[in-house]
Formats: sequence, structure tokens, C-alpha cells
Amino acid sequence: MRKFAILIATMLFAMMIAVPIAYAASIQCKSDKCNGTSSKDNMLERRGDNRNDNIFGKAGNDRLRADKYTDDVDRLSGQKGKDTLNAEDGDAEDSLDGGPGHDKCFGDGDPGDNEDQYISCEEINGA
Repeated sequence: MRKFAILIATMLFAMMIAVPIAYAASIQCKSDKCNGTSSKDNMLERRGDNRNDNIFGKAGNDRLRADKYTDDVDRLSGQKGKDTLNAEDGDAEDSLDGGPGHDKCFGDGDPGDNEDQYISCEEINGA
């Protein structure tokens, strides 16, 4: 019985080392200022129209989304990592700041057309 317990413990330990786990926190924002973690995050704006959101991804390859509700001014900041920011909500007053790293930003309109503002975005609206 002791040999069996040692065998099981060894197998569990080997699995923990051999199988890397990519943890991604899923965060539904509850207040106008919403902070991510130092890991990979999936962050969603607060529910409802007319609610301005300030979403900060921190480190990690984050996905920040403020594309479901409209008539608001959203500020998305990916910060460090390869982030994807999406503020395609139809109201054209949002700010998307990718931060350091290769970031993809999706918003309303193109840079310079008086719609959403893009900062440190290496790819804008798929281009």
C-alpha cells in the first residue's frame, strides 16, 4: 500500500511539472475603475448603457472589452503585454491605449477622424 501511495504522489508531481497551465482571469467590472492582474486577463465593461468605464489590464496578454454597451466614454489601457482592446460600441468617444508590447485595438473609426482615440496600438481595426 505504501508503494502505491508513493507511485500516485510521484505521478501527480510529474503531471504538475509536465503540464503547464495558462491561467486567465475572467473579470466582469463592477465599478468605473477596474484593474486586472499581473497574469492574462479577460476583462469586460460594466453592464448597461451610459456607464463610463476605465479598464486597466496590467501585465499579461490581456483582452479588454467595452464593445457591448454604448452612449459612454470608455478608457481601455492594456499596459504591458500583447493585448487586445475592443471598444467598437458605436459611440466614438473612447480611448484605447495598448501600452508596451504589440497590441491590437478595435474601435469606432480610424485614427485622425475625430472618433475613438488610439495610443500605442500596433494594429488598428485589423490593419
